[in-house]
Formats: sequence, C-alpha cells, structure tokens
Amino acid sequence: MGLKDKYIKLKIGLKLYQLYNLYEESTSMKEFLGSKKAKALIIGVVALVLVNIVGLDADQSAQITKALEIILSAYFVGQGVADFGKGAATTANKGEGV
Repeated sequence: MGLKDKYIKLKIGLKLYQLYNLYEESTSMKEFLGSKKAKALIIGVVALVLVNIVGLDADQSAQITKALEIILSAYFVGQGVADFGKGAATTANKGEGV
C-alpha cells in the first residue's frame, strides 16, 4: 500500500468523523438517519466506497454493485408497502372511532 492510498483512507476517515460530529449536533439529522431507509442507503454507499478502496476488478465490482441494487430495491419496495399498510390501517381505525 502506497503513501497515496494511506492518505486517501485517512482523508475518508476524517470525513466520516466530521459527518459523525455533524450528526451528533443536529437533531433533524438524527431523525433522518434514524429511519431504516436512510440506514440502508448509507450501508449501500459505504459498501460501494469500500469496494472501490479495496480495488476489485471491474467484473467483481459490477457484481457487487448489482447485488446491492437488487437488495436495496427490494428493501425500499418492502418498506413502502409496509408504510402504505400502516397508513391504511390508521385510516381504517380512525373511521371506526378507535
């Protein structure tokens, strides 16, 4: 590992630390990042960044990216259906006077 690679990793670490400090200071950021969808998005982005840092070849990187796209798409669709179901249940309960 060369000096340039170490510098890039150190710079990424610093940016993540700064992002964490921003997260700790901001309550609206805490509310946003507290959602499952935001966590899934962050995990996907971090995984893609790590793939690029590790330096996998184009085929392996494409396979991992495609797998993440499928997993996250299914997760977001599932969360949307669950949110829709919660909204319908809440509306039905209000109509019954519960």
